[in-house]
Amino acid sequence: MIEVTINPSKKKLTIPAGTLLLDVLKEAGIMITTPCGSKGNCGKCKVKVFPSYFELNTSEKTWLSEEEIKKGSRLACQYHLSQTTTVTVPSYILMDGERSVIRGKIKSHLLGNDFKPAQQIKKIYLQLDPPTLQNQCSDWTRIVKALEIQLKDCHRSWKVPIEILNRMPQLLRNNDFKITIALFHLKKPPSLKVVMVCAWHG
Repeated sequence: MIEVTINPSKKKLTIPAGTLLLDVLKEAGIMITTPCGSKGNCGKCKVKVFPSYFELNTSEKTWLSEEEIKKGSRLACQYHLSQTTTVTVPSYILMDGERSVIRGKIKSHLLGNDFKPAQQIKKIYLQLDPPTLQNQCSDWTRIVKALEIQLKDCHRSWKVPIEILNRMPQLLRNNDFKITIALFHLKKPPSLKVVMVCAWHG
């Protein structure tokens, strides 16, 4: 038997060695998108595994870039666990029910348990220009500029949780720089706390 830790939920399971990673996630109650029916034909179930061991199979070599492989990415429907492992599941591959749980936790964290629906929450879709040699600003700067144009307001005080900021590069690049941003008003205007709750192809 081996122990598996699943982040960001920090769930821990003890499972038999050789278990398919996708089955482990299901056992933990974490449902991810698998459009190809778990056949390794779509590359949608990318997760990060540490330590990552075993050679990649044909499907993983097809769908994982060299950069993703270096960072420990594997396909959950193809990878079998054989030793104690930590798995990180990105929010953008979760099914709608799982996303709802994450959104609830984000709202609770930012607004407190006394959150009232009457408070203003905005969701804004952005289609950003990817970086070029002529335009090398940071991902966050790129998002802020696009938000200021849409909101017609460049005097906001922007804030973003560090865990969202850390996931931003992958979210953008896996979705052709098309994302949806949720804006939560803090109690002291004009501050906004900006939370990225989902990202998908537009």
